[in-house]
Amino acid sequence: MMERIRIIPLLVVLLISLTFVSNACFDPLDPTVIENKTNQNLSIFLNDEHIGDVAPGRQIRNKTLLFGYAKYVVQAKNDRGEIVYSKVFTYEEMKQIKWKVVVNKIGE
Repeated sequence: MMERIRIIPLLVVLLISLTFVSNACFDPLDPTVIENKTNQNLSIFLNDEHIGDVAPGRQIRNKTLLFGYAKYVVQAKNDRGEIVYSKVFTYEEMKQIKWKVVVNKIGE
């Protein structure tokens, strides 16, 4: 029983330490936001993962945090499956835009 009591504070300290280290080393703390400024419904992909569909004038957030990648590929496909937006961002570029990507009207 005494050993169990000693282990609990160690586990608490370890969990707190890991929280600080992970927050200091990784961005984003919030998921990536994709804003659809087109007049089309779009299917959004982040690093080949389909994160959902977004209506015109709306935003979508990916449900999983993606960090530690050298690059972030954001793609948007229209209802016909055609890629209407594709851009590769570096980690630093994503930090600069505060993890928010705006898909403008096609051709802009």
